[in-house]
Amino acid sequence: IDAFNELGLPLKVFGKAPQFDELRAKAKDNIEFLGFVSDEDVATLFSQAKAFVAPQIEDSGIVTIEAQAAGTPVIGLRKGGTAELVAHGISGVLFEEQTVPSLVAAVKEFESMEFDPEKIRQQALKHDVGRFKREMKEFIEKGWENWEKTMIQ
Repeated sequence: IDAFNELGLPLKVFGKAPQFDELRAKAKDNIEFLGFVSDEDVATLFSQAKAFVAPQIEDSGIVTIEAQAAGTPVIGLRKGGTAELVAHGISGVLFEEQTVPSLVAAVKEFESMEFDPEKIRQQALKHDVGRFKREMKEFIEKGWENWEKTMIQ
């Protein structure tokens, strides 16, 4: 909120966090709070967004993948799941610290770049459930074959 207050760029905040009211109270007019949003509306927001901002540490980064699946680049903290899911310069911009200056610098860097929605979607597909299942099956089968070979000898 502080970063976008400083930048003056539009920001839509969705979801309901414990500090929701506190954040809304200090936000300037360029920031809109949507509260709870249905999955369908989240998909619409992502498809219309210039970027998805993820300044928090995410364990899995599911929302980051959802944004990328919609072709939306991510401006995210280089920690946790987001660091593993976003390819800097291809599917978004990563920043190092949870500070206003670090996020402001990342947004300014983002503003100077162009992103290809199809390349962003391809980045998300690297984490597709079908791919995960296929690769996990291959890994287990290969491990089983190796185990059988060592047991037979």
